[in-house]
Amino acid sequence: MNEYIVTKKAAEDKCKNLVSLVAAYISHDHIALKFKRYDMNLREYLDDYRDPLQLSEIFVNIINGVKELHEMGFIHRDLKPDNVVLSRDPFQLVVIDFNRATATCIMTKGSVRGTEGYFPFREEWRNGSDKWDIWALAAMILEADMDKREYYRCKTELDTKNKARKHIEREGVCKRLK
Repeated sequence: MNEYIVTKKAAEDKCKNLVSLVAAYISHDHIALKFKRYDMNLREYLDDYRDPLQLSEIFVNIINGVKELHEMGFIHRDLKPDNVVLSRDPFQLVVIDFNRATATCIMTKGSVRGTEGYFPFREEWRNGSDKWDIWALAAMILEADMDKREYYRCKTELDTKNKARKHIEREGVCKRLK
């Protein structure tokens, strides 16, 4: 239901960086949702087309999508490269997959949702905090700066911190990333 609620609201609000519901087909035992088709997800882009000059534009769009979602009163809780889709010509990017999204008014103390490596293990962030999504954004930005699939092996917050520490100490890493 979250997918339907969020994407319908994104369409009503004309959100630029959240996938919008095109149509819904509802029967007595299921709902089928229709969305615009995009060329690839961000993981595929990072693997096959990574353009350092376009990464800042990509992440500005992702941040704007997360901001739109938070303004709607939801936290994504499963942000990762697989849940961002884009088309290259013309460039368009949206955040997708709101099945694990949680309304900010709902306390979710202690619950873990999401994908390992893209969520924090901090208890104080497991209560509907938007910091959950901020952690995931930082992980995605770090991953985009690393070699292909290097970050993907992170499974815990400690793994992420260690990888980040090693990565930013390398020569040639952008000072702004540090």
